[in-house]
Amino acid sequence: MTTQLPQQDFAYATGRLRALENFLLNNNEIERMVLAKNAKEAYKILNELDYSNHIGDIETVDSFQQVIDSGLKDTKGLIRGSIPHRWILNMIWFRFDYHNIKTLLKAKISGKTYEDIKEFLIPLGAIEVTDLVDYIYDGEFSGFNIWQENA
Repeated sequence: MTTQLPQQDFAYATGRLRALENFLLNNNEIERMVLAKNAKEAYKILNELDYSNHIGDIETVDSFQQVIDSGLKDTKGLIRGSIPHRWILNMIWFRFDYHNIKTLLKAKISGKTYEDIKEFLIPLGAIEVTDLVDYIYDGEFSGFNIWQENA
């Protein structure tokens, strides 16, 4: 069964995403951060960029990953809000689900708890991390709803 999706459904999303590409980190900005003499200097550079919206969300200068993850979550929400057929995007998010499933299975097999490994999970997948934890650790399956329009 093949579903044809009208191209005009994605015209707005394409234009919006093309405009937002200008706000991505470019090679010069990344190089400036990499060449910074310490984390505090790199933090100042990050604060100058669009990611500065999330600087207040972190407690220490060394928590760059939290800032990046918050920016990625915002981007995911923006993309999902722009696309009329959200389930199509699940293909993009599946790599994060794969990582989370692999991490949770390894943890369960090795006797580690969710608390031991929660910092290694990525909250950007098509499946909520809590749903994966419930399924893998407790065997509770309430459905992932990844192919529905409102997913």
